[in-house]
Amino acid sequence: MVEWRTLDDVPVDQTESKLKDGEGTEEEPFDYIHLNSVSVDDDGKSLLVSARNTHAIYQLDRKDADLQWVLGGSASDFEMGEGAAFAWQHDAQRRDDGKITLFDNHAAPRLGDSRGLRLDVDEEAKRATVDTEYPAPDDRSSGSQGNFQELDNGNVFIGWGSEPYFSEFTNDGKLLYDATFTGGSNYRAYRFDWQATPSAPPTATKSEPGEGITRVHMSWNGATEVAAWRILSGDSEEQLTETAVVDREGFETAADVTPTGSRIVVEALDENKEAIGSTTVE
Repeated sequence: MVEWRTLDDVPVDQTESKLKDGEGTEEEPFDYIHLNSVSVDDDGKSLLVSARNTHAIYQLDRKDADLQWVLGGSASDFEMGEGAAFAWQHDAQRRDDGKITLFDNHAAPRLGDSRGLRLDVDEEAKRATVDTEYPAPDDRSSGSQGNFQELDNGNVFIGWGSEPYFSEFTNDGKLLYDATFTGGSNYRAYRFDWQATPSAPPTATKSEPGEGITRVHMSWNGATEVAAWRILSGDSEEQLTETAVVDREGFETAADVTPTGSRIVVEALDENKEAIGSTTVE
């Protein structure tokens, strides 16, 4: 375990936060630095620590927490190139190509539009420049939270923190989509492949569109592995035979069949045609 006492390396006067009435006491301490992310650097021997209230990222030795450099803020060891300065940021990460990414809130108070930011950090020349930025699609300012996710295909997924949005960009900054949810905030938003088999069984109902024809409606809310549906029919459980197999079509699949008995059962099949769930048609 490593412990870093920030006051040993970061004086209080480097904060960008304003002292509010009543703060600065034992009962109401002043959060002058506000650490919000810690990640292992690419050398495996260092940590990258993001401090929102000093507008800075700190590299620390992973064993003894010695401060190695400061990126950004009023005590930066790096010259910040045009557009490279960030503020009130979150989620600082070193990427495989050596770049450093972060979510640049640039608020609050608002200093500019929020954005995802990829920086080229030259540790020898002590200069940081903008590699790519991922700007908000509109006049959007995230006063807190937010994150930057790099996807396996190189695309970038941005969670907009206190603003109820998430966006995906190409690696070079082209917006692919921008989506919202009903409200609230998201500290971080991520995109992952999702697989699920619900504990509840599938749902199936029937209707009679014509004489001798039964239309079976099949769905399984939350199931991701359904590739097809098998319909079985007969007069009893022991007499069930395969009546039809149909490919899954969206959330609900409908199929017209001529059942061979009064009992109808449907099975959800995976891509290998193995049954992963079943239910009796009501």
